[in-house]
Amino acid sequence: MIAVHIQGMHDGVHPITIETAVDSVTGLPAEFVGTVVVDGEISKLGRRFHIDASLECTARLVCDRSLEEFDERICVDIALDVMIDTERANRGDMLDDDVLAIREDDKVIDISDVVRQELVVHLPMRRVAPAYRDKDLADVFPNLSNRDADAPQQSDTIDERWEVLRSLRKP
Repeated sequence: MIAVHIQGMHDGVHPITIETAVDSVTGLPAEFVGTVVVDGEISKLGRRFHIDASLECTARLVCDRSLEEFDERICVDIALDVMIDTERANRGDMLDDDVLAIREDDKVIDISDVVRQELVVHLPMRRVAPAYRDKDLADVFPNLSNRDADAPQQSDTIDERWEVLRSLRKP
């Protein structure tokens, strides 16, 4: 669990720095390794809190081009609003505009869900190792480009068995 301690906190801006092992964040995918670092500040005004922080964690990924494992640093900025509202917190409701509700007697704000969601969303869809990012596929695998050059060229003629399908095309 990633918890921001708020017990006895006075109004104002307070720095927060949390470092925790990825194993302690429930539901974090196996790609993440090492530690999750949360660094930022929490502002308190009455019954409202606002957290501005940056998240950092390392993801061990497999390159889509070379199938090599590589480590990618995932960095994300988050902003979270929290309000003390015991009734809604007991029901698990969110307040307006995605404001997290906590109970009056809570001593911490659990930001594990926000951290997990943000880190997972920021995993790259295209996973290419740094060594291959600025190279074309032909540069990485020259034997594939040579094989394509040696292959017989396709003609523009269509097999007569497929010609019937042309009549189905809308003008």
